[in-house]
Amino acid sequence: MLGNEYKGRSRRDQLMQRLAEEARVQAVTTDDDEQQASVAEILSKLKDRDREILMLSYWDDLTTAELAESLGCTASAAAVRLHRARKAFAKAAPQHLMTEREV
Repeated sequence: MLGNEYKGRSRRDQLMQRLAEEARVQAVTTDDDEQQASVAEILSKLKDRDREILMLSYWDDLTTAELAESLGCTASAAAVRLHRARKAFAKAAPQHLMTEREV
């Protein structure tokens, strides 16, 4: 009987840990989905030039030199365009989206 009690406690503890982990993962996934939808909405409201350079920089992970080459401009012009696009995004985004979150 004592062995069964220990096994039952162990199974109950494992179940509680698994449920807590699933709840945490679900909360993170929901937050990520909401943030992705918010980012997509903000990007759709930006000018085409701003959206293009942000997508190239973040989605395609291009460096400033690679951005300049793909846009047909100098590296400094690409850096300025990227800076302006980031400012436009930040201006259009709600504050909670612009704060960094801890992982």
